[in-house]
Order: sequence, then C-alpha cells, then structure tokens
Amino acid sequence: MLTIAQHNSIDKLAQTARTNRNGTTEIVESNIKLQVFSDDHLTSIYFRQNFEGIDYPNILSMRFDNRVGAITGFCDKWSAYAIGGTQLRVSREEAVDLGWEAANGISTVNIFGVGDVYIHLLKDPMVTLSGAVRDGALYPLYWMRFPTDMVYYTIDQVQVGVWGDTGEIAYCQAVGFNGEPVPNGEIAHSVSPSTTPAATSGVTDTKAPSNNTMLMGLGAAFIFAILVVAALVGVKKRTHRKNRKRNCAKCLNRAQLCAYFYLNWLSSV
Repeated sequence: MLTIAQHNSIDKLAQTARTNRNGTTEIVESNIKLQVFSDDHLTSIYFRQNFEGIDYPNILSMRFDNRVGAITGFCDKWSAYAIGGTQLRVSREEAVDLGWEAANGISTVNIFGVGDVYIHLLKDPMVTLSGAVRDGALYPLYWMRFPTDMVYYTIDQVQVGVWGDTGEIAYCQAVGFNGEPVPNGEIAHSVSPSTTPAATSGVTDTKAPSNNTMLMGLGAAFIFAILVVAALVGVKKRTHRKNRKRNCAKCLNRAQLCAYFYLNWLSSV
C-alpha cells in the first residue's frame, strides 16, 4: 500500500475523481485496488484486495475533510477474513445458466393474506462478481437477480448466488419490497380429484357463493315469503272496519321486522 501511494499522487487522483461523473477513480497494482472518491467536501481512499479483477471485502480506508485538511475516519478490515480461493473456474455464462436453473425451481411464492401465487421469470439477470465469505474464508461469488415478467403483489425478482470456484448454489430466494400488495397473478391451489371436480383455472373466484350458501339463501327467502302471505291473509280476515287500518299496519310492521332480521341473517351467511 505504501508503494502504491508513493507511486501515485493521492491529490492528483482526488482531482481526477472530482472531474469524473461518478466522483471516483481507481488503479490496480499487485492484487491491490486503490479507489479514490472525492467531492468538494470529502475525499475517501480505499485499499481493497483484488484478484483476477474480483474485489474482496478486506479493505483499509481513510476519509479526509477537504475544507480543513484533517483525517476524519480510518477503518482497517484488511485481515478480517482469510483468502480461501481466488481461482475462477465458472464463467459468467455458465453461472447464469446454473442460476437460471435454480431460479426456475421457484414457481410459486407465498403472499401473506393471499396464499401461494404463480410467478414467471425473465432470463435477463443483473450479474455482479465479488468475494464473499464461505466457511470463514473468502471465495468468488456471482450475485444474480432474475426479474419477474411483472410485479406479483410485492415480489419482483429471484436472487441467486453461484460460487465462482465450484459452481454450487449459495442461495436462491424470491424477494420484493414492502407495501400494499397489488392484486395480480394466478393463485395456486391444490384440488383432490377424488372429492372435488378438477379446477378449470388457477384463479380463485372469491366472490362466487358456495352451493350451501345459495340453498340457505333460497330457504330464507321462501320462509320470508310465507310470513308475508300469512300477514296479508290475517289482514284480509279482519272484519272490523274500525280497526282494519290499524291491524293492517301492525301486520305490515311485523312483516317488515321479519324481513329485516332475515335479510341481516342472509347477509351474514
């Protein structure tokens, strides 16, 4: 690190970084990458282990305040992890194929309050390669994100890690974002053919009433009709003209009350 710093002016690298669009510049010598980030206020310097173009998380960094010329931060993680292996035996194309095969093992995801939902992926991943920890040491790892063809409620990708030295799958999981789920996607459900007819669609219609509910509703409507007829017959049999209107009103009020309770019961069913 001292040799790199002696051969390269940090001030000149900082000036170059400030002129670049991303505010950074870097050089690599002897498996060490020197990165300089700089703006009008701060300059950060990172010495990072780099093998075959792959960055590893062991770093030594310093931060300077450009306005007063003082060191405001120092971090030493150079010996945090041992280097377990740096040889890259799996190409990017091979890693993508391995990751795609693993990602397609996830055909459904469970959405809270909804259930299992079918998802569909696109073989157009974002791929990065860097060192990662395995068994307490560092090895090269492909980090891949396969997008879904649309957002499934809150799921928008499947992330897969493939070890660059062995081709083994490090992890594979569907991920998304927090927020209100957007109703979309086919709901997966299992049907037993011995007890229930086969479903014609993977979409569950939650608005369709069951047969039992329909029968109970028809029964309630039939009882209500009988009560109304009985009330009208009772009114007709009243012979006393003086009380006919009052008795008719009472019967109709009773019929309305019955209708109210039965309609409430029907809606609860």
